Amino acid sequence: MKQRGRSQLIDGSTQLTIDTTGEIGKVCLDDDCTSWQAKGNVEVLLEKIDELLRKHRLTVDRIDKIKINPGPGSFIGTRVGVAVANSLRWSLGKGKLIKPHYSAPAKITLKHS
Repeated sequence: MKQRGRSQLIDGSTQLTIDTTGEIGKVCLDDDCTSWQAKGNVEVLLEKIDELLRKHRLTVDRIDKIKINPGPGSFIGTRVGVAVANSLRWSLGKGKLIKPHYSAPAKITLKHS
């Protein structure tokens, strides 16, 4: 895969973007992105975030914004992406947590015999 340099957002902040909802997982640090086959999202996602941070000689505390595709999409993939994004947001004190789109209450009907 061809590697590109990272350019910061207009306001100078560093943004991490995560998308694990489909067949291909994707993580970006500003406009430098990497992707992978989505099987094994948990292990691969954290490795890819670490690789991008190391490539740009940054530590996780330098992330200013975290964006996520909250779904709809693969149930497990969505849960993995949202969990990682929320864990990072919480640990870095970056604001409110993200709710996935499947978080609506289940509609269950009971049949009486």
